[in-house]
Amino acid sequence: MNHRILILFAILSLCSCSCSDDCSINTTEYPSMLDQAVSSVYNQMNIFNGINSLAANSIAATNLSQESIYPILESMLKTNSMIDEAAFIDMNGIMKYIKPDKYKEIEGSDISEQAHVIKLHETEQPVMSDLFLAVEGFYGLDFAYPIIQNNSMVGSLSQLFIPHYVFGLILEPIFDGTNNEIFIAQKDGVVIYDQDSEEIGKNITSDPAYMAYPGLIEAGQKIVQTKEGNVKYSYLKAETNEKIFKKAYWKTVEFFGAEWRVVVAVPN
Repeated sequence: MNHRILILFAILSLCSCSCSDDCSINTTEYPSMLDQAVSSVYNQMNIFNGINSLAANSIAATNLSQESIYPILESMLKTNSMIDEAAFIDMNGIMKYIKPDKYKEIEGSDISEQAHVIKLHETEQPVMSDLFLAVEGFYGLDFAYPIIQNNSMVGSLSQLFIPHYVFGLILEPIFDGTNNEIFIAQKDGVVIYDQDSEEIGKNITSDPAYMAYPGLIEAGQKIVQTKEGNVKYSYLKAETNEKIFKKAYWKTVEFFGAEWRVVVAVPN
């Protein structure tokens, strides 16, 4: 598969996020790191979109046999090593064909009750899942893509990736060597990326681990309420009386139904 062709499919149509009425900051005041991070996330997601689009069209042109689909799934993995798994899902929500071979034992798994699979069947449009515990045994994000043959949906393509790994690769070069922190949360507050992998899956508005830090909870609530903005907050450093002051800036990445708050926290 020609990598250049895939890149042509990955059109970098960056979405513009508008600030809500109660937002107190001008876009020119955002840290440059935040804009770089948002752009990098959009770029990578659009590359994933290009790969999915081309692979879905390729599968649609086949007889949907194992012999014809396996090579297409393998080519997806070779094109971008950030994809952890590629799978063909039949109309009953069964994971019929999977690559790489290390996941061979879960072929035949029924994922029809997963929320993003239900939504894909309802809309017949690409869907980015929320963070979920995949049958593979880790927390991941699934970019599901319909396969249309003769104007009818005949199955879907699952592109599974580990957000901590993917976002770490593209964001670490941006904030490396700084005192700033960066994380990404869904619009419901669930963390899908953090420099500390133990934070992934926690909710910034309600997780018990944060209840001892009301400043963090209040900041988290503001972050999920608006698509972009800033908030000052403070908290006591664990096991000390040292008060930490920070300011968080955030913008939103919107991608096939997903809304991710990209947040940069700087010392204040």
